[in-house]
Amino acid sequence: MNRFGWRSGVALAALLVAACSTGPDYRRPEVPLPARWQAPQTDTAPGLVDGAWWAGFGDPMLERLVDEAIESNKNLRLAAQRVQQYEARLRGSEAARYPSVGYGAAPSRERRSEERPNGLRPGRGPTLSNFELGGTVSWELDLWGRVRRSNEAALADLLGTQEARRGVMLTVVADVVSGYLQLLELDRRLVLARDKLALRRQALALVDERRKGGSSTRLEVERLRALAEEQAAELPAIEREIASAELALCALLGRAPGPIERGALDVLTLPGMPDGVPADVLTRRPDIAAAEQALVSANARIGVARSAYFPSLSLSAAIGLASDDLRWLFAETARTGSLAAALAGTLFDGGRTEAEVREAQALRAQAETTFLEVVQTALLEVEDALSARVRADQRSVAIDRRVKALEQLQALTDARVTGGQSGRLDLYAAELDLADARAQQAEGRRDRMLALVAIYKAMGGGWMSEQESHRGVGPATGQAHVVATPAAESVR
Repeated sequence: MNRFGWRSGVALAALLVAACSTGPDYRRPEVPLPARWQAPQTDTAPGLVDGAWWAGFGDPMLERLVDEAIESNKNLRLAAQRVQQYEARLRGSEAARYPSVGYGAAPSRERRSEERPNGLRPGRGPTLSNFELGGTVSWELDLWGRVRRSNEAALADLLGTQEARRGVMLTVVADVVSGYLQLLELDRRLVLARDKLALRRQALALVDERRKGGSSTRLEVERLRALAEEQAAELPAIEREIASAELALCALLGRAPGPIERGALDVLTLPGMPDGVPADVLTRRPDIAAAEQALVSANARIGVARSAYFPSLSLSAAIGLASDDLRWLFAETARTGSLAAALAGTLFDGGRTEAEVREAQALRAQAETTFLEVVQTALLEVEDALSARVRADQRSVAIDRRVKALEQLQALTDARVTGGQSGRLDLYAAELDLADARAQQAEGRRDRMLALVAIYKAMGGGWMSEQESHRGVGPATGQAHVVATPAAESVR
């Protein structure tokens, strides 16, 4: 190698060694977190948020509905298709790291004017042929990390869409379980409403018989008739709510309108309480992870914008064959080739690059604010769900005590009626009060379960990744979705 080539190689190597990424390296913002939740957590068990927590209700039909929703929900399908879109975008971005290799073939034939013989060889006619065949290689060296920062942003966008898909899955599953619980409570309310209607009609018939015997008045009959019709009017309203709940579940399941197979509220068990501290929401909640990936992407795009301050270095090479006679196209003397390097930069652009850098910095600041807001919202949602669970438990316990007292009252009244100390109307009144209390009891039981669903939804968890793995829908890249937080920034 001659001296010029040696020096050129050393200079190029030094330039490549000095190459680095412009823009700041990512650091997670400082997030103030309380040490513990304000609402008390009792009967908690570790690991519940990382599994199929809805199985804790002990209802196989509910489990089948959740599986169906994960497989068929249209919003989940759209989220999965969006992930595929960003997978392709990442692959396109990563392709900029590699040289571009091409080929070409260019046969041509032309007739030149004999009145302008310039360019015509002596003895050759005016019709000329040209045959070219060759390949090209071009490569823009990523001296300032523009491509690397672009790939970093594209990867963060992809991981953000994966987390967004998990967020959709979290919402869909929570909505299916909540809708199912509400549907079971409506079923129970409808049964009790029909029982109450039967009791009111029995009371009406009894008083009407008494009126005919002269021991009651028309006023009492019409009053009881109005109460019976009022009770009858509740049934269509409850049935309408049941139909709406079934339609809502069908929409979540991605199926046509139809009946929902279901069990009974009374046979469900209460799942355990998930444990956790406020710091857990940073790793469990997909919306927080998605917001952080958006911040990573915005941070990387600052480097992409800053790279415009520096020149670009491109290498290109071409090799091929050319001849004006096809017979000699592959002759040794027909070979052609070129090798070139191009360094290009901007001296003045009217402040456009500076404006783009400032815009990227502003977008990064917005993404950071959004991230902090999402964390704050997550903390509030968990705290609210825990508090709602405590209040629902307290209310449910009080209603259970009321039901027991009214059951005792109904039994005592029944005994008095049997002994002739009370009339049948007193027993009907006791049974109506008991039916009302049992409806409240079903509502309280539903609220306790809905509060637990809200806690599981607010805390997130690893079960979404488990479901993806079970269905072969895992992360599209081998990269971990936990973002590294370098200790220093590299600002050029």
